[in-house]
Order: sequence, then structure tokens, then C-alpha cells
Amino acid sequence: MDPPPHALYASVDELLQSTNAFASAHGYKLVVVRSKTNNQNQKTWIQLACDRHGTKRNTHNLTDETRKKHRRSRRCECPMYCVASRNANTGMWEISVRNAEHNHGPYEPTPKKKKDMPPQHSSELVNLPLVQTPSYCTADFCLLPIGTGNPSVSREVAEVQRLLKRSGLTYEMNAGGTSVEGSWDDVMRIIGQAHSLLHGDGNGVVRIQTTIRVGTRMDKKQTGQDKLASVHALLNNEPLPRETTDNGLGHEDPSEVHDHSQHLGQSMGPSSMPQIAPGLDSVGVPPPPTMGQPMPHHVHPQMPPHFNQRMPHMHMGHGNGL
Repeated sequence: MDPPPHALYASVDELLQSTNAFASAHGYKLVVVRSKTNNQNQKTWIQLACDRHGTKRNTHNLTDETRKKHRRSRRCECPMYCVASRNANTGMWEISVRNAEHNHGPYEPTPKKKKDMPPQHSSELVNLPLVQTPSYCTADFCLLPIGTGNPSVSREVAEVQRLLKRSGLTYEMNAGGTSVEGSWDDVMRIIGQAHSLLHGDGNGVVRIQTTIRVGTRMDKKQTGQDKLASVHALLNNEPLPRETTDNGLGHEDPSEVHDHSQHLGQSMGPSSMPQIAPGLDSVGVPPPPTMGQPMPHHVHPQMPPHFNQRMPHMHMGHGNGL
């Protein structure tokens, strides 16, 4: 097992990280056993040794007769060690190996316990065909930072809006969240990037809770503006915008645009319209009296038969509290 190579390091943390990575790759581990500091409590010298150095300590002076538990120890008095010191002029750390020999073999990787193993994906258990994600979707998401100590989240919302602007996706902010459109993968990726952005060092949000509502449609490509245009057309009594269906060539399918007025005129001509008796409106009920005209005290003689049968004692007049 090779010792750490001779090198210079800018800090003690960089030295420990590099030497531990090298030792792990060669089947052993290094630990700090001694260190020296200066007046400013800064480390100037450390001694590194194999983690199997020394022997097991008998702190309670137990014997084989008094010992109840026989614990095992990995220590086997391994002599391997090295030292590292900090140059006072340059501030660089230099490592020097004093004994490169080990009295044991390299570590053998121990099998992980079943509870520590990551769960297998369903694709590894069942041979499923590859299913593609939708090519277009609209998502409304509300990202809520937790534990910031400030009831206002406007600063975090502004950071997310800048990220969406750089993404190139179609988005719109509202009072309760943000709507974003694009492919499924792009939309989910930008929401995940919003989490990482707020978790980063510049913001430091520890916990984030996000609610997402996603919609997909396969018969045609419909944007958020298309949905709003349909509703506004109904509110303004305007004809609905023509719905286009991509038939694979990028042109709309004229078979999907129906003229309901033409069908209505053919099915209900003048001869087929129901005849209304004089003095009745379109549903067979007498019109209300004009101002100053007394209410009738009887049911209209031309009232439908079922109306007289259902309400034989109906009487409407003045003084009944209505």
C-alpha cells in the first residue's frame, strides 16, 4: 500500500481531503493523532497515522476474569505514519512520510446491509417499454420557503422569476403562484432548479414546500392564452376562437370547425316551429299584467291541462301577503 505522495497544499483542510482520498483508494485510512498550534490557535503541525495504529486501551484495568464483554478492535500497532507542517513564510503545507510500511493488508469492502441499499427502480425489476413524457404541458406551481423568519417571500419570488426569464420558457406570475409552459422535462427541470437556487449559498433557504398542478392535452396544443381567450369570448358574447388541430403537417383540420347555425336552420324550419296560442308566451304561460292592471283571479283557460291538475287551488290576488 503506497503512502501519500509528496506535495504542497494551500490549507490543512485541502491536505486532509487529498491524503484521505489517496489512502481510501489504496486500502487504508489516515487519522490525525497529534497537532500543534500557534498563539493565534492556528494549526502549524500535524501527525497522520494509519487508523490501525496502537493497541486497544484497557481504561478500566479489566482482566479476562472480570471482563464481561469481549469487544474486538481493529488496531494492530500499525507503524505507518507521516507528518505535515505549515511554512511560516509561504503559508503552504508540506507532507513528509516517516514510515511507509503497514503490518496488515488492505481493507476489504464489506457488503452493505439490505436496509442501506438504495431501492431498485421498477425498470430494473420489470422489463417495461420506454414511455415518453408529454411533449407539452402547462403547470401552475407555488413555491413556499419555510423557516426564513420573514413572513414576506417577495425576495425569493423575484429570484425564481429571474430564473424563469433566463430559461426562455413561457411563464406568467400571478398573486398565488406562477404558470409555466413547455415540454414536461423542461417544466419539471426549471421547478427543480428553482429549489436548488433558493437552497444555494446566496439565499440559504433550508426547507421548501411546493405545490404543482400540471395539465396535458393530446388532441391539440393549447397554451394558457388560448384557454383565457375562450373564456373571455364567452363573457363578451363573441364567437369562440377557431380551435386548430395539428394534423401532422402543421395545418388546421377544417373538419373540426362546425357551423351550428346551419344545422339549426335545417332542423327547425318555419313549418316545424311549435305554434303558440294567443295570449301565451313561448312556454305556454300568460304574460304578467302591466302596471295598474289587477292580477287575474282564475287560471287562464288556455293553460296546459297538467298545470291545472297540479295546482287546482291556486289563487293569486291582492292582500295575500305577496
